[in-house]
Amino acid sequence: MIKNSVFSFESDVRYVVNYLPTKRCRKTRSVDMYACHKFYVKNIASDEAPIAFKVTNCGETIIRLFNGTLFNPANAEPWLYNQHKNMEDQLKYIASNNEIEQVLYADRPYDMFKSRVISDDFDKRCHDIQENLDKRCLIIDGKLWLSCSEPRYEVATLGLGHNYGGTFVMISYDYNSNTSKNNYFRADQFDEAVKYAIKVAENRGDTNNLAELKQALKTKKYSWYIDVLIPEAVKCNPKVEAGDGDPFLNEMEEIIEASPDKETAGLSVMLSALSKRK
Repeated sequence: MIKNSVFSFESDVRYVVNYLPTKRCRKTRSVDMYACHKFYVKNIASDEAPIAFKVTNCGETIIRLFNGTLFNPANAEPWLYNQHKNMEDQLKYIASNNEIEQVLYADRPYDMFKSRVISDDFDKRCHDIQENLDKRCLIIDGKLWLSCSEPRYEVATLGLGHNYGGTFVMISYDYNSNTSKNNYFRADQFDEAVKYAIKVAENRGDTNNLAELKQALKTKKYSWYIDVLIPEAVKCNPKVEAGDGDPFLNEMEEIIEASPDKETAGLSVMLSALSKRK
C-alpha cells in the first residue's frame, strides 16, 4: 500500500523578467523567459480514495473521493487524453498551461551579459503551478486522476416537440444558465428526474420517449445513470444553486407544450421570435 508518496516530474515554467537593457538605461523592460522546475503530485493507493459514483454515459466512468474532493480518470477528459496518452506528458501539459499574459517584444532586448535584472516572478509562478497541481491532480495506483464536479441529472429537450427532437434525462457536471433549476436533479434523484422527464415528454408530445422513460423508472436501467456508492458525496442542491433559465427559451418551451403538433409549434415559435425583434 502506498502511503505519503509523491510522483515528481520536471516541466518548463514560463515567467516574466523585468530588466534594464544596460546599466545606463532607466526605463524598465519586460520579457518572457522559461526555466525548468521540479513539481510533485500526491501518489496514493485506491483504497485511500473509495469509489463515490459510477457514471454510465457512453461507457462507465468511475469517480473517486479523496479528502472531500471528487476525482475522475484523466482518460475521461478528451481535452487532455486525446493529446497526451503518457501520464508525465499530461502533467507537463497541465503545469505548462499556466495563465500568464503574453509580454510584447521589448524595443531593447534582454542581453544576459549587459542587462540588469530588476525582478522576476519565477518563484510565484512555480508556487501557483504547484498549488494548481495539488488541487487538480492525484495519482491513484500509478494512474493520473483529475478533480471533477459532482455529477447530476439534467432533463433536456430538443426540437419542436411532438417527436421532432425529444425529451431525455442526461448527466451534467455543472449548471447551464439557459436551463431552469426545475430541470436539474441530484445524483440520488433518478426517480424524480425520470418522473419529471415523463411529465415534460407528455406535455411536449414526445411520445417516442415515453416508453423508454417509463421502463427506466421500473428497471433503473437507462443510457444515462449515476450509481451512488457514497451517499455523503451527494452535496449539490440544484433548486438553490441553479437559476431560472433563459426567459426567451422558457417561453419557447411553453409555446411548444401548448401546440398540438410540430408544424404549429414551429410557426408559433417563429412568430414569437419575430415579434420580439420589433
